[in-house]
Amino acid sequence: MKRSKIATLSAESIEENNMGSPRFSKSFFVVAAVALLISASLYAQPTAYRLDSFESFMANARAAVPADYMAQADSRVKDGSAFEDMRQHLLGLYDGITVTHSFLLSGHAFDCVPIEQQASLRQYAGNKVAAPPPTSQRMEQTRSEDAPIAASQAAFNAVDGFGNSTRCEAGTIPMRRVTLDDMTHFATLRDFFAKHRGSGEDGSDPMGARGNGDVHHYAFTQQNVKNLGGHSDLNLWKPYVNLGKGDAMSLSQHWYAGGSPNQTAEIGWQNQPAYWGTEDSVLFVYWTADNYQSTGCYNLECDGFVQVAGDWYFGSNFDHYSKVGGSQYYFEAEFYLYQGNWWLGLGGEWVGYYPVSIYGGGQMAHHATVVQYGGEVAGSGHWPPMGSGKWPSKGYKYAAYQDQVWYHDTKGNEIWTNLTLEQPDPKCYKDAGLEYDPTQFYFGGPGGGGC
Repeated sequence: MKRSKIATLSAESIEENNMGSPRFSKSFFVVAAVALLISASLYAQPTAYRLDSFESFMANARAAVPADYMAQADSRVKDGSAFEDMRQHLLGLYDGITVTHSFLLSGHAFDCVPIEQQASLRQYAGNKVAAPPPTSQRMEQTRSEDAPIAASQAAFNAVDGFGNSTRCEAGTIPMRRVTLDDMTHFATLRDFFAKHRGSGEDGSDPMGARGNGDVHHYAFTQQNVKNLGGHSDLNLWKPYVNLGKGDAMSLSQHWYAGGSPNQTAEIGWQNQPAYWGTEDSVLFVYWTADNYQSTGCYNLECDGFVQVAGDWYFGSNFDHYSKVGGSQYYFEAEFYLYQGNWWLGLGGEWVGYYPVSIYGGGQMAHHATVVQYGGEVAGSGHWPPMGSGKWPSKGYKYAAYQDQVWYHDTKGNEIWTNLTLEQPDPKCYKDAGLEYDPTQFYFGGPGGGGC
C-alpha cells in the first residue's frame, strides 16, 4: 500500500462552521519520525527503589498471609479469600518459570522469562510457539521507507540504576512483574484484571465498561465490516491524569471486536497512574471474551497473550512524547488473525499473539465484525484530557491523530478503511477529519468537571 498523508491543519486553514466541525485545508504533511525507545528517566533509579531477586520475590509470595497486606493503608483487598485468590494466581503465573535475570524500569521490576515458559503457552498451546504471518506489504514499506527511524521499543540505556542489563537474553522476553502489592490495590483479582472499571454516562456501558463509580467517555471512529484485524499509526501523547481531582485514565487504541457478549483484541497507549505507577503513557495490549465481565487482562498478567519478541516492554513507557506545537511521535500497530492466532505487529515486527482458544468458540475465534480506533477516558466527577487535550480542529502538532488506518478483509487483503465518526460526548471530546480521507482522523478534548 502506498503511504497516504494526513491533512495539515493550521490557524490559517481551519475555520469552525456553524455545527462546530472543522473545515480542513487541502495541504498535507508527512508524519514526524517515530522514536519508540523507553525513557532515559527509567534508569535514573531513586535510591528508595529496590529490586528483589526473583527467588526472593517468589519466596515472599509463598509465605504471604492476608494480614501482611490488608493492614496497609493503600490496600483495597476485599477479604482474606480475595487475597488468597490473588496469591494463588501469582504463584500459578510464575509456576515453572526460570528467570534469566531481572531489572528495573520506572521503579517496577521486569523479569526475563523464556518464551516457552509463559503461562499462556502452558495453558493453551503445550509450550509450542506458533509460526508468525508472512511480512505484510505494509511492514515491508515500514522497513524501506522508515529505515533511519527506530521502529521497535527498546531500552534507552543498557543498564538500570543498579547495573542490571535492561535487555533480555535471546529466547526470552521482558515480563513486568505482577506483585501482591499491585493486586491488593484492588478489591478482587477480577477487579485487578479489569480494563474498564466504570460505566457509561447513561449507565449503558457503551463499549463494555464495568460499573464501580468511574464514568467513561469516548471519541472514536469505526467501520462495521468482517475483518481479520487492522492497522494504524498512533500519535503518542502524555495527557495529565489528575488523580486528586477524580481523573482515572486516558488512552488511544484500536479495538477489533465482535459477538454477543462482546469479544475484543485491543492495542494502544494508556495513561493510568494508579495502575502503572507512572504519569507517563505506557504500551498495553488487552482482550476480553465476555464484554469485560469475567475474562481478560492487560499484557501478560493472566493467560492470554503470548509474547515472542524481546525488545518490547508492555506496561512501560517511551522515550519521547509529542509536544503541542512541537515534535510529533507515533508508533505503528497491527492485528492480524492468522492460522488461529490474533498476531500483534508493532513497528513492522510480529511481537506476539492471542490464541483464538481464549474466545471459547465465539465470534473472535473466526473473525471480527467491527474495527474501531480512537480515544477513551475515565473519571469520577472530573475527566482527564484525551489525546493532546486539544480539540481535533487544532490539527497537526496540536491535536492527537491516528493515520494509515486499514483493515484485513476475510481473505487477508489490506483494505483502506471507510470510517465514520462516533463521538457520544462532544461537550468534552470530539473526533474529526474524515471529510478528506476516511483512513485518518484527529480526536481529543480537554476534559474537565462538566463532562
